[in-house]
Order: sequence, then structure tokens, then C-alpha cells
Amino acid sequence: MLLVSGQSNAANAGEERYTPVSDKILNFNAQDGRCYKAADPLLGSTGPGGSVWSRLGDKLVARGLYDAVIIAPAAMGGGAIENYIPGGIGHPAIINSLKSLLKSGLPPTHFLWHQGESDSRPPQNSCAGNAPLQSTETFTRSTPKERYVQLFGELLVTLRSGGMTAPAYVATATICDNFGDDGIREAQQEIPRRYEGVRPGPDTDTIFGPKWRYDGCHFTGPGLDRHAQMWADLLNQ
Repeated sequence: MLLVSGQSNAANAGEERYTPVSDKILNFNAQDGRCYKAADPLLGSTGPGGSVWSRLGDKLVARGLYDAVIIAPAAMGGGAIENYIPGGIGHPAIINSLKSLLKSGLPPTHFLWHQGESDSRPPQNSCAGNAPLQSTETFTRSTPKERYVQLFGELLVTLRSGGMTAPAYVATATICDNFGDDGIREAQQEIPRRYEGVRPGPDTDTIFGPKWRYDGCHFTGPGLDRHAQMWADLLNQ
């Protein structure tokens, strides 16, 4: 039972849609508390394109790790981490998904977090027009490392107080418009050391280049598959 959240690369922003091969990959809809056969774009997240999570479900079942995988997405494109804490525009979707899962007798077994691109800042010349912005993500200034760690802690507190006992997995994810951010990378890698019940997720900044990201930010079909493979390898440990 995967509760997944973050911004566009955790939502439906992939270049190619995917329908799982296995009929045991289900998409939980927090709006009505029901499960549906998963197919991109997944219910619960913004965007009209492909998702990493539908591909991940197939890989987990194919490996024999689980008989079935239920995915509860609560992700939105363009969201900085401050949008996911209490008072932020993306916070209600996460909490409502958790409440709906618990009410339906489906407590999450994993919370997967893939976010950070909107907290990164590309080099000044990109913003000045010397390099064209290629995505829909919005950048202002880089979020300070300690601030990012603190804000994730605030989100985690609300999840725990809401009844989530599952471990959280935090991906290292900062690349957009072909640029990443060392400070945000360090923050994401610090979080599992700072908070109990949090584990490192995959480093998806290593999935880089036009073969993998069609606009310097969002994943191609092969990029989504590689992204899903990294999560599957990690959850298999």
C-alpha cells in the first residue's frame, strides 16, 4: 500500500502513459475510497501524462515481492516543499488521502516522497534568458538546506499524528531545466539521519540527459522506467 507524494515527477508529468501488465496494480481514489485498475494518468495527482508509480507496481509484483500493489497518489506539479506543510495548497490532498486510506482499512505500508525541483535554483543566466526555461516548474530562490529539512519534519509530524506508521522514503531529486542544487540534495540526504522512521530513497538526479528527460526536467518513457527500477531495487532491500 503505497502513499506517494511530491511534485510533477511524482505526479502525471511523464512523456509516455503506461497501463500495468498485471491486473493486481490498483489505484486508490481518496475521493470515493475505492480502488480502480491502475492506468496513467493516475487518480489523485495532477497532470495528463505518465507516472512512475504504475510502472513501479508492475516491477514489484513481477519480482514476487507483493501479490498486489495499491497506489494512493497525492502529488501536484510545481509544488515547493512549503506547499505540502499545514497551510500549504498541497497539504490537504496528502492528509485526505491518508484519512481515506485508514477509513477504508488500507493503512499505508510505505510513504514515498519525490520532490525538490521547485526548491532548487538554476544558475542566474538561465533566469536571465541566456538559457531558455523548458518546463512549467516555477523557480524563485533556492530553499536553504536547513529550512528544507525542517519543513519535511513538519509534514512528517502531521502524517504521524494522522495515524501513519509506515516508513517514509525520501528521494534525492533536484534536477529541472537541466540544473540541480547541491544544498537541496544535502537536505534530502540529511532527512533520514534527522528523523526516525525515514529512509533514503533513490537518487534520481543520476537519471540525466535527453534520453531520460524530454525537457530537462520531466521523464521520458525510458526515464520513467529507470526511475521505477530504482525504487523497486530500493524496496527490494
